Amino acid sequence: MHLLIAAALAAQAADPLCGDVARLVEGARETVPFASLSAEKFAPRLLGVPACNGYPRVYFCKRSLLPPGMTEARVAAQLAACLPDAKISVEKTGDWGFEKTIVRGSGLAFALDESGADRAHVGRILFITIRSATDAAASPD
Repeated sequence: MHLLIAAALAAQAADPLCGDVARLVEGARETVPFASLSAEKFAPRLLGVPACNGYPRVYFCKRSLLPPGMTEARVAAQLAACLPDAKISVEKTGDWGFEKTIVRGSGLAFALDESGADRAHVGRILFITIRSATDAAASPD
């Protein structure tokens, strides 16, 4: 167990993304998930830029004009690498049944959704919704 914690801490130190994910893991454990993080206006850089806004119970991230290498699958894999127990799945969510990539682990659920196209005026867009695993079970998207 101590080796697992040490490995996670080493990954966080080497990768700022994992440091931000670690803070979200801690925030998800609060009585009202993310309440303290949203109060301090913590803006994780999950998409390479400060593109996330936090509220009690949920974080929303959005980036348009995605760089060529930034894709839903690649970001999902990067997030999963920060969570020792991560599982990635593709699920139909919401009333319309659109497919989203879901990353679950360490008490968090990330729902990723990419839309648009490189030739569109805003290019490709990636949305991430982050909830505690408990809240996500009720509303995964």
